[in-house]
Amino acid sequence: MSEPPYYGTAAPLRDFVAECLTQVQFYASMGVDYAAAKDDAGLVYSTRRAVAALKHGVAILKMLEEKNAADLQARQFAKAERDGADAALNMRGRDG
Repeated sequence: MSEPPYYGTAAPLRDFVAECLTQVQFYASMGVDYAAAKDDAGLVYSTRRAVAALKHGVAILKMLEEKNAADLQARQFAKAERDGADAALNMRGRDG
């Protein structure tokens, strides 16, 4: 049996956010070590890298929220269409 689809789903976005958070964790830990070692250059570098990784994660998180909202709307529309509900016509009017 084949695996469920990966691309075109929310999974790659979720994985990328997790990767960004892992980077934040790594650089934050390094920053603590640099601070303990009184290495200001390393502290500045690792802090900036942690902030950059967090910004990337937040941007992708917004894309994930949009993808989830679009998927929910598509599922609702498909269900309404399958059930033969009049709501499908109202939803179609808003989308297109």
